[in-house]
Amino acid sequence: MLRMTLPPSVARAAAGLLVLAAAATLCGCAQLDYDRLRVGRELREVGRALPADYAARSDLGLCFQKTSALGRTDVIVVLLTRDRRIAAKFHAVHNERHYGLGRDPAYQLAGELDPTLLGLTDVGPRDRLRALAADLTEPQADPFVREAHAWVAAGLVRIVQLDAPADEDEPLAERLVEMLERVPAGGRAATTPGPGPVVRIAYRFGRTW
Repeated sequence: MLRMTLPPSVARAAAGLLVLAAAATLCGCAQLDYDRLRVGRELREVGRALPADYAARSDLGLCFQKTSALGRTDVIVVLLTRDRRIAAKFHAVHNERHYGLGRDPAYQLAGELDPTLLGLTDVGPRDRLRALAADLTEPQADPFVREAHAWVAAGLVRIVQLDAPADEDEPLAERLVEMLERVPAGGRAATTPGPGPVVRIAYRFGRTW
């Protein structure tokens, strides 16, 4: 059998493409799981909610967390009503590029929520996010759940901090000191209407992969 020897530059390029393909696959799996979860529907209607090997139940619903060999962390948090309807869902992504003594962090958060199902129709958009962050930073016995919740809560706090005085959310930020060091401030945020009563939120800093 003939074996073709590739020039070093071509081999490096091919290896890079394989790495990017692997990253895209990992990204796609978490994104597909997130997309299948529909706010307002009962959890049983979506079949397999989240991959069992990387998921856990919490006092508030479900959460998923997985870090790839490439250093990308995907987190999905689902908040459920008492009758197991999906009241909110969030997908956080984090990765860092290291060079020399520096690092280049990236983070993004996407979320959909129904204020009625959450019981948050009487508060404004920012206070709504504060209430969700407060719930997500309540003590959890399972460290897996605690960390997954913190990844999302930190993103919610960063959104609120864009328009609020620096010290206004200090008590809440104190619960997330370690995580806020990994979730940069000063990103871009957006809030848009979704289908029906659903509200979509987003926060992005840097470039995730």
